[in-house]
Amino acid sequence: MLGGGVFFSEDGTLEGEGDYSGGKKNGEWKYYYPSGKVASSGLYENDESVGKWNYYYEDGSLSASGEFVGGKKNGYWSSLNKDGTRRSETTFNKGSGEYREYYSSGKLKVKGQILDGRNQGKWSYFFEDGKLEGECDFDKGKGTYFGYYSNGTVQTKGQIEDDLRVGTWELYEQDGKLSGYYKPFYENNSLAREIESLAIKSTIKTPDKARPKQQGFNYFRPRNPEYHGVIIGTNPMMAFVGSIPFAVEFYNEGRLGHEFVFEGIRDPFFTSDADVSQDKTFTRGYAIAFRQKFYNPMKTGMWYFAHEVRFTNLGYFSNVAFPQSPSTIITASASEQKAEYGILLGARLMQRNGGDGFTMDAFLGYSIGYRSFDVEPLYTEVFDGINKDEFSQTFRFGLNFGYSFSFDGKGRR
Repeated sequence: MLGGGVFFSEDGTLEGEGDYSGGKKNGEWKYYYPSGKVASSGLYENDESVGKWNYYYEDGSLSASGEFVGGKKNGYWSSLNKDGTRRSETTFNKGSGEYREYYSSGKLKVKGQILDGRNQGKWSYFFEDGKLEGECDFDKGKGTYFGYYSNGTVQTKGQIEDDLRVGTWELYEQDGKLSGYYKPFYENNSLAREIESLAIKSTIKTPDKARPKQQGFNYFRPRNPEYHGVIIGTNPMMAFVGSIPFAVEFYNEGRLGHEFVFEGIRDPFFTSDADVSQDKTFTRGYAIAFRQKFYNPMKTGMWYFAHEVRFTNLGYFSNVAFPQSPSTIITASASEQKAEYGILLGARLMQRNGGDGFTMDAFLGYSIGYRSFDVEPLYTEVFDGINKDEFSQTFRFGLNFGYSFSFDGKGRR
């Protein structure tokens, strides 16, 4: 049994028309814009799209075309801009394939996988200059989108469902501070005319009581995709006060740093042992420390609170006259080991808070711990001026210069 089918929208305009056979769509069908212009046309077979389908702009120019097999897109599909330039392309295999969308200049704009007609896996969105604009991990067409500033910090965050932004979206300043919210709006629930509040994001302010509540201490929660880097630092000028530090810091999430420090101790630094004046004490040794830093952003860098575990191994020496032969000079020695826990307050200035660049780290610290001291009885008087108490406390300061390298590629944007 053959018959015609005609569909109208709620306002009475023609929406689609075609043939039915056995109660199912069969043969050629056409769908229309409210103006009456053809929007798409193609064939059905038992309610499934088959064969070549064409899609049109309202002015009649072709917007997209491709083939269906068993109701699923198959083979090469492409879409065009109104001026005829390529907009997107996908090579489908039964509804699945890699989607690529382009700017009118031909530069890549979007890429990602389509599985059974829906977005799946990681999708990447690019600025026209090639820098990453956003990312979204999809599962059956649904995912959380992160939009980025050019330096890699989060600009927007929200949910995408079937290519539409849904729910309430969050807006962030470049320093990571939440600045406001917006809700996407689509006219007629289908036409992609989104009211884009991003244009006025810098003027949006949200009272604290309207901000989302979070359970627990959220300092350590990842705020993808914050800058991750390795900072290498040192300061040769510290040799003039008897030591040279070497520091390697893993700088994570823009808020947290883990630093290993090795400090070579030599005082006086530029004088050989044999040339140190008689009866003057000189030191040789090293210290190692492990620090955890909690950063807080400033306009020109970050101040931080830190705590550390530190081990120091020192040798004290003095060129003295041998008691039985005053004309003979020997080197007396004593050793000290300290294990300490300390706190520090400092500031790190960076060329770019969220990217690669030169950096300077200045801090003050105080630590307490246990000291062991060992000296031969013969030389006890030589080292009378050295603190031998088991309880140790140390005040320190530091100033390191270095460079921050990203290890995820975001710092080079």
